[in-house]
This record gives sequence, C-alpha cells and structure tokens, in this order.
Amino acid sequence: MSSDGPLNFYEAIRTAIHPKAHDPGAMIAFSDHLVSVFYGTKTNGNTVITFLAPDQGYIGQSLAGQPYFIYGPSLPKVRHYFNPFRLTHPLPKVATLYGHEGFDAGPLRAAAANGAKEIVITGVGPGGLSTDATKVANRLFEQGIVTVASLRPSRVAYY
Repeated sequence: MSSDGPLNFYEAIRTAIHPKAHDPGAMIAFSDHLVSVFYGTKTNGNTVITFLAPDQGYIGQSLAGQPYFIYGPSLPKVRHYFNPFRLTHPLPKVATLYGHEGFDAGPLRAAAANGAKEIVITGVGPGGLSTDATKVANRLFEQGIVTVASLRPSRVAYY
C-alpha cells in the first residue's frame, strides 16, 4: 500500500471498527494520525500531512494499520447540537462545487440559476479562486447568495 490513498482508506476502516473508536466521537483518520473532527482543521493545501488539531493535538496514531488511542478528546464547554427533526422551517438549498485548477464562474452561475441560496466550493490547493469566479461570487453575495470556500489553511507555500 502507498503512503497515502489506499493506506489512508485502510487505516480509516481499521480505526472505524476498533472498539475504542466508538467513544471519542467523529475523527479524521489521515496520514497515520487520528484527529478529533471538532478540533481538526486542514492547515495546508500543498502537503499530505495537513489535518491537524493545533489546540488539542492528535488523539491517536495508526501504526502498521493498527490504531492506538493516546488521548481521549477533550470536550468543548459549549457544543452545538443540530437536530434536523426539530426544524421549524426548511433549510436553504446549498450547492457544493468541486474547486479545481481552472475553475471558472460557470458553475457558480449555474448553481444560482438552479435555486441555490448558498454555495460551498471545496478547497483549491491554497484556496484561491480565479478573478472571474471571485467577481461572480461577490455579485451573488450582493443578491443574497452566500458563497464559501472551504479551505482555511494556517500555513501555505506561495510560489
């Protein structure tokens, strides 16, 4: 197995079925590390080891496909709870777009024309959009359609 890709998938499955994985809550299993989803963040768009929990640290590690839980997750004092069965109004239509090299404004326009009230663009490397896509996202915002890029790296290399 490779150092990423198939090995990440294998380690994620091994972590999911491990008896100690049922208590810590949702986790990210990536690049031999286990991170609490609540505290985890993508820190760099250009490196493989990018999912970190800067404030909390790793809760475990995977060695040769075997998960080892070092720490339990520290629970936040205020945890938000979302119950979709108690909604008093429908959620807005959200379009999720895959960001990529050469991503232009066409998908943004199409999502808005199809009734999206919010648009999420998955991260493009260090998180940039083309000039045209940025202009269209700003115009859509003026019309009340929120556009969000999902990447928020704390470290990134610019070339």
